[in-house]
Amino acid sequence: MKKLISFLILALVAPALHAAAPRVAILGDSIAYGGRWPTLVESALRATPDFADAEIVNFGLPSENVSGLTEEGHAGGRFPRPNLHERLERVLDGFKPTLVLACYGMNDGIYLPLDAARMKAFQDGMVKLKAAVEKRGARIIFITAPLFKADDPAADANHYDAVLDAQAQWLVARRADGWEVVDIRPDLKKSVAEAKRVNPKFIYAGDGVHPGNKGHDFIADSICKQLWPLLKLPGSPRFAEGDALAILGRRNELLKLAWLTKTHHTRPEIPAGLPLDEANVKAAKLLEQYHAATPKVSVWNGYERLDFTVGGRAALLVHPQSPAPGSPWIWRTEFFGHEPQADIALLGKGFHVAYMDLQNLYGAPVAMEAMDQFYDHLTGTFGLAKKSVLEGFSRGGLFAFNWAALHPDRVAGLYVDAPVCDFKSWPGGKGGGPGSTNDWQNLLKVYGFTEAQALAYDKNPVDNLAPMALAHIPIFAVIGAADEVVPVSENIDLVEKRYQTLGGKIEVIRKPGGKHHPHSLRDPAPIVDFVVSATAVSPLAFYDAKTAPGAGNFNTGWPGFRACWEGRQKTFAATFEADQGAVVFLGDSITEQNPLPKLFPNLHTANRGISGDTSRGMVYRLSDNVLELHPKAVVLLCGANDMMQHDHSPEGTATNVKTICEAIHARLPGITVFVLKIMPCAKVENATVATFNDAVDRAIAGLAYVVRVDTYSPYLKPDGSADPSGFLPDGVHLNAFGYEIYRRTLAPFLSPLTN
Repeated sequence: MKKLISFLILALVAPALHAAAPRVAILGDSIAYGGRWPTLVESALRATPDFADAEIVNFGLPSENVSGLTEEGHAGGRFPRPNLHERLERVLDGFKPTLVLACYGMNDGIYLPLDAARMKAFQDGMVKLKAAVEKRGARIIFITAPLFKADDPAADANHYDAVLDAQAQWLVARRADGWEVVDIRPDLKKSVAEAKRVNPKFIYAGDGVHPGNKGHDFIADSICKQLWPLLKLPGSPRFAEGDALAILGRRNELLKLAWLTKTHHTRPEIPAGLPLDEANVKAAKLLEQYHAATPKVSVWNGYERLDFTVGGRAALLVHPQSPAPGSPWIWRTEFFGHEPQADIALLGKGFHVAYMDLQNLYGAPVAMEAMDQFYDHLTGTFGLAKKSVLEGFSRGGLFAFNWAALHPDRVAGLYVDAPVCDFKSWPGGKGGGPGSTNDWQNLLKVYGFTEAQALAYDKNPVDNLAPMALAHIPIFAVIGAADEVVPVSENIDLVEKRYQTLGGKIEVIRKPGGKHHPHSLRDPAPIVDFVVSATAVSPLAFYDAKTAPGAGNFNTGWPGFRACWEGRQKTFAATFEADQGAVVFLGDSITEQNPLPKLFPNLHTANRGISGDTSRGMVYRLSDNVLELHPKAVVLLCGANDMMQHDHSPEGTATNVKTICEAIHARLPGITVFVLKIMPCAKVENATVATFNDAVDRAIAGLAYVVRVDTYSPYLKPDGSADPSGFLPDGVHLNAFGYEIYRRTLAPFLSPLTN
């Protein structure tokens, strides 16, 4: 009896245990046939347990529609538009999908104005498609058509994109009747607008119909965002990229052509596919390769961990359960998992934790190249914040400091723990510590140094702190005061002293009597607080005149300057995201009072003027106020307050201007810096203004990325004296006519940058 019951239980459970994997058919026109968005959607589906082993085939066919309409002379008269319904039964009965994703509409109105008869043909075709799929027990989800002429709406003479809008509205309204519809058009419009804001030269679809890769990315992102709740899939969509995406793309192409051939489509000029049996064998091998190239998912301290490779190096990323706004992250440069209490606490606050295996590279240039690839992968593929906190334990300090000095615009802060800050100390053992002979020999090899070259090297962290100080990168260090491996006096003590001299912010927690181990703190709260604070977008702190960089003085003649300065910094912090990618205007009161949106309505501008500021003040705030916006170009006007304070020399102002230009070029080598000449000023003799302008001319001569703009001469009378018609009664600040002169002078230089 017991055996019989067991048999019956197995008989009932077996079908559930061996349920067939989903079979997904993607139907569409040439945009689907192109393959990128279907491949991206497939990759996201395969990352979920429900679809990991699914059979997913792209049946997209160029020129196809569901309306059955065709233009006279379509394709130069070679063939009419194919109608999905001519082949639909062969596809459904041959492939036997359990789920159909159907994206039609682009070809259904045959690119003519909105018309009731053509719209009804589209609607009837969709109703017929739904009935055919559901008759076979499958599920269908409709996807609205992408955009038409999104890059040049004025060229849409027939207002065909409005036809696509009407189709989408009809489909969305069918939700009330139980239809499942994914409407990608609103998301696409927002994505394209944002892409053009960041890069006015961005092209969504070169021919007005077929999107480029980025357009396909936008489509896939919108589809999956809406598909996940419909299919009740866990987590968020995650797309493959790099080698994995390329492998899946080859599989997509292989099966697409095989199935199109197998189901006898009638459209000419489509390559023949392999016999289906042969294609399936190849597809199975490609799927194995794909799975080998995709991240391996596991759990680390209760959080999802992805292991993958970047540039042939093992890497990992641990995801928080709920990412904090902006997707912040901390980057462990060595010894992942050792004393992880701070990392675990940060995961609980919504931070990601990242690591790449760089063992035995000691912060060498080859390690910097690998870190660059990893950074690009994390910010591009996973959308992590553009700035990270680097976490350097022991020798990991070499990686953290060196990469921060190389890319200060990508670093929010450094948390270093018993860090190596000079490889002569460790592993060299050239000071008070024992060093490591084997590691020293390995280091010489990876840097390509002789012993003498290594001892003469001047880019160790202790010697290369200026780029971080200029970028206001905070440093938080935890050390054992009696570290016997990495002597404090040769490492963090030197960093602390030199960084403070450079005006940098550094805090060192010293564990009395502590050795090299254990790392971290039992209670990681101070570390966590530092990381959270470092990654927050907050106003720049007022300068310390004793340590801030630059020549000459800050404003010393206006009692209200600090309040004004701090108020402007709050404004800059509030508009930080909106001002990304803008043309940034850096200057003093003439810039602050500048009605930029009115003067340049077709230009995305960011005003970073502060009344009373000097050229040295602009050197101090350059990184936070300008460079972190990743500007399209920079317009610099400074020097008036330098002259009026009588404690700046022309050479000092010129040095500051050159420093600003060189710092911009070092971080953003592809952009132009427009340096404006100081205007005439009633409080300063014209000869003095000319002397300052001439000094700047000499300082920036030969800088190919700098354009000097004469904003001095247009404000002069024919006799060479200042023309008061462009100035307010104080003879210093511009009136409306003065700003119109400013606009006319600058417009020819800025017109190539307009949206």
